[in-house]
Amino acid sequence: MLTTPQTLAFDIKTGEALYNAIAWPDTRTASLVREYKRKAGSKKLMEICGLPLSTYPSAVKLMWMLKNVDAVKKAYDAGTLAFGTTDTWLLYHLSGGNDGGVFVTDSTNASRTMLMVSAGSSVDKNYIS
Repeated sequence: MLTTPQTLAFDIKTGEALYNAIAWPDTRTASLVREYKRKAGSKKLMEICGLPLSTYPSAVKLMWMLKNVDAVKKAYDAGTLAFGTTDTWLLYHLSGGNDGGVFVTDSTNASRTMLMVSAGSSVDKNYIS
């Protein structure tokens, strides 16, 4: 399961998945990608995160979920939205879930999200806000 990462949104307080996991090759985000590619500055993304703007990265799938899944939008508005790959969700539950579980991932999965700066191993806070 961890060799085929999927994007998953869940409520950090309850641990409940808010929508079905979306596999990385899923193309339902194609229209969003076309929209984002037309925006000023979109070409700079490759310099920042090392990935081309495409349907593959988790960040685009998260944006799709925020626009199309009410439970994800509500959790975002409430400040309880967590998102990551399947390993993130599993580690959260295996380490205690909503009773002190940790929210972590490894750098290889993080680097495929478009939220990690390619020149280092940190998350770009400008993308998250």
